[in-house]
Amino acid sequence: IYNASQINLNLHSSFTAKGVEPGGDFVNPRTFELAACQAFQLVDNRRYLSECFLPGEEVVTFSSGDQLVSLIDHYLKNEEQRNRIAQNALKRVLNEHTYERRMEKLIGTIWETAPGTWVRDLEQEKIPRYQMEKLAQDDPELREFLSSIPQDMSLSLDEVVASIEIGKRRLKDFETIFLLMKEFKNQFLRRSS
Repeated sequence: IYNASQINLNLHSSFTAKGVEPGGDFVNPRTFELAACQAFQLVDNRRYLSECFLPGEEVVTFSSGDQLVSLIDHYLKNEEQRNRIAQNALKRVLNEHTYERRMEKLIGTIWETAPGTWVRDLEQEKIPRYQMEKLAQDDPELREFLSSIPQDMSLSLDEVVASIEIGKRRLKDFETIFLLMKEFKNQFLRRSS
């Protein structure tokens, strides 16, 4: 439907404004979906949109109903411009806004902060039982596990994992999470050394 439409209207939701929100900031997922479909879109002006797409080259923005009507009239008559802008948006979304690209950026940011350093700092950190109990309010199995620990005791991740009986029964959800946390920590330590 998006790609088959001559013009896609992308109006962000607002709790406060009727029509176009003048101070809107977030960019909705539809903006990226339309670009990925190589669909031409008219999108209400957003504060952070230019960080994602170049207005006028990859998307076309409007700030009022009157401006929207004028842009619709213009772009209905200019198929080449619509196609060029939609093609530019597709190139941009494939180069910068896929899940793969976002994860590369996220992981790169994590590695820039030298995770081995903070993992080693946390390696022997112990968490008091009472703090764990606060986090376990909605998990009866974890609460049961914590009840076996003396009230004034603190545990490190390594100590919690050492208490898990692997291979004797099906793991409980919280045990699986602790084992994954330990594995992530080990991966970070290996990569940072």
